[in-house]
Amino acid sequence: MERQNRVLREFLILNSILEKDNDAGIRETAKELGLAPSTVHRILSVLQQSGYVRKLKNGRYAVGIELVRLALLVLQKFDQSALIHQTLQRAMENTGETCVLYIVAADHAQVFVMDVAHSSHPLQYQIKVGDCHQITAGASGQASLAFFPGTLREQIASRELTKYTNETIQDKKRLLDRLEQIRKRGYAISKGEHIEGAVGIAVPIFTEIDGTRVAGNVCVTIPQQRFRDEMTEPIVAALKNASAELSVLLEAQFETDRQSGVAWPLRDPEFQP
Repeated sequence: MERQNRVLREFLILNSILEKDNDAGIRETAKELGLAPSTVHRILSVLQQSGYVRKLKNGRYAVGIELVRLALLVLQKFDQSALIHQTLQRAMENTGETCVLYIVAADHAQVFVMDVAHSSHPLQYQIKVGDCHQITAGASGQASLAFFPGTLREQIASRELTKYTNETIQDKKRLLDRLEQIRKRGYAISKGEHIEGAVGIAVPIFTEIDGTRVAGNVCVTIPQQRFRDEMTEPIVAALKNASAELSVLLEAQFETDRQSGVAWPLRDPEFQP
């Protein structure tokens, strides 16, 4: 019975950490679960040794690599495409706007639409699965390009930049400056640069357990006449939540495809940030 109780407490503590947006402290977890702080500390120490949680510099705890690995194994038992669409659908409901999942193409010069969740607004842009465009244009491309390795960013910015609208960036220095801004703030925003009259807000998606490679981005597309500046912050927050979920789902999808012999650009050994 004592062993059962101990295992149950371990699962309760793991579940508590998983439900937090970022990390959890010992005292707040103890208070939430009605346990003594010393008990929570002892269990977290054991979980840390096993890799299920990791201790941060601020003394708080977050999900560990071993727990992420187990999550990936579980996700491989499910249809990732359905789970990916459900995540996009939630992001669309949270933002009230069309949400699009863009993936970096094999040549690293384009992004393509892997999935899309359309809003119910009568005025919206019809974006279709399979659509692609140059990675230098608009938030939907720049959110990924900004986190490429420096030399690759430079190479792509040095190429001829396709003009989609009168607002499309076509100057190398201006583009590199924009990419640096995106790297600093963690998201991209553009107005009419890829689709005329559209505002794009996008957050990068990183894959692999250590989060070192950018797979693509999740993007909201809004008609400019409906957009207000105060919409940016809540949309970015919703997209960051979706990005975290999609990171795990895409990692599982990539692994499944790898086992089936399907190659993804993310697995290119030269593609390192």
